[in-house]
Amino acid sequence: MSATGTERRLRQERLLRRSAQLRNDLIQQSEVLIAPMAQVDRVHRGVSWLRRHPVYMAALAAATLAFKPRNAMSKIGRAWTLWTMVGRFLR
Repeated sequence: MSATGTERRLRQERLLRRSAQLRNDLIQQSEVLIAPMAQVDRVHRGVSWLRRHPVYMAALAAATLAFKPRNAMSKIGRAWTLWTMVGRFLR
């Protein structure tokens, strides 16, 4: 085998080891994101469920009006604003 062929093989082996090490580092560093991403997934599932069942949102608004009429309209307005922002964000 020629000297250049040996050098190429050694370089390839070094690059493969370096690539494996970088992959392992990335896996270890991304473990920090598992818990926050699980929370994001949980919120997304909740919002999706509410979008499929809007009656529950209407029932919550009606209950708010019935039990706490003071400032209920402002709370409903804020909730509606939040709801539309989430809807735009998820599109």
